[in-house]
Amino acid sequence: MTFNGKDLGGLGGFAMKHLLTGGSIGAGAILAMAIWDLSKSQPQLFIETFAKWGPGAALGMFAIVFVDRRLGQGMTLLRDNTKAQQQMADAVQGLVQKDDVRAREQELALDVITSRTEQIHQLLEELKHQGAARGAGA
Repeated sequence: MTFNGKDLGGLGGFAMKHLLTGGSIGAGAILAMAIWDLSKSQPQLFIETFAKWGPGAALGMFAIVFVDRRLGQGMTLLRDNTKAQQQMADAVQGLVQKDDVRAREQELALDVITSRTEQIHQLLEELKHQGAARGAGA
């Protein structure tokens, strides 16, 4: 009789599939820990094993370590770059808001000046007419 995940069906099959997946991940972690401990406790045996595997295995391990470190540095650079871009966008937004406020203030000041100029012009016209009326009545 052969066992497959369908034999458990329903919730049991779901749980078994995840248990088996977790078990294989755990086995990989245990193997990695064993290799790590071996490299610390018996470095000569570790070196001999890699020597028997050939230079390809050593280069592969070096490449994995190198890529892992570079990937971490790259992620840090990307995070810092994103943060800097967000700060620059916030600064530009602040400048735009300041410019909008300044433009609105200038518009209001110009409206006041225009209104006052029109009032002065009307007063001058009235004074001109009053002077002409006094000159004609005298």
